[in-house]
Amino acid sequence: DTFAAQMYHHGHGYPLWAPDPCQGAVEVEIGAVGYIAGGEFITLFNTLRGPGDGQPRGNAPANHVALDVGQRTRHDVKETITSPLLLGRGLRRVQNDGGSPDPDHDWRWIWDNSAPQTFWFECVEDEGALLLLDSAAVTHITASPSVISAYMHEHILEWLEFVDHDLELGIQLQQLIFVSGTIKTRRWAMAICRGELPGTIGSVSADLGTPFPLVQIEDTGFSFQDCRTGPESRLSTTYVPVATGGPGSSVDDGSAMDQCVFVHYYKMKRRQ
Repeated sequence: DTFAAQMYHHGHGYPLWAPDPCQGAVEVEIGAVGYIAGGEFITLFNTLRGPGDGQPRGNAPANHVALDVGQRTRHDVKETITSPLLLGRGLRRVQNDGGSPDPDHDWRWIWDNSAPQTFWFECVEDEGALLLLDSAAVTHITASPSVISAYMHEHILEWLEFVDHDLELGIQLQQLIFVSGTIKTRRWAMAICRGELPGTIGSVSADLGTPFPLVQIEDTGFSFQDCRTGPESRLSTTYVPVATGGPGSSVDDGSAMDQCVFVHYYKMKRRQ
């Protein structure tokens, strides 16, 4: 996974290439158990939901007991990513004239809603990746490693039985992960580049001044092999709020921080 390998060094967790839930799926939530495939987190069930709370797929492992976080955990919510653009390890920031940033000047990228912005960078490896956000990303994280570890050891065999026999997915033990934290935003764009790139200059542009910001990636000097923007319904200046589900569901007005770009997780290690 080129995108994950390129973005992992930021230390925000595992980078997801598909932050937007697929049709009919739920957003990534703390307490979810699932697996990552194709850069997307697939939720199987949520450990924080009891028998009467409902599950993303309608059911949960047999004899499911909800995780009681109680007073033994700490739940933090804070803005974590405060730059509109994150570069993978194969890219570095340069000034608009292609020169290196002046170490005596504050060259941090900021959001400017008054006009479209262009961000320039240079490739330093044969691969690169970037993530562009329309607003600061918010972290939700539960710091309770001992509680989560004990809960996983107690119930992991029930989870495997559920995955193998009820869902028939064939997921291995080392693929199952428990979500302990998420970093989410509203809108995003991401891209991957590959080739003989070192020394090549490129840029990305974003118009954050519209009522429903347009985030786009422009090629300058080379081509991106893979580009994604989303969620599609929120990338239009003629955006119309829509209901997100059936009767009684909420209305998506474009402001929800439900696009998970990084995920923190625990997983069971394979015994030697």
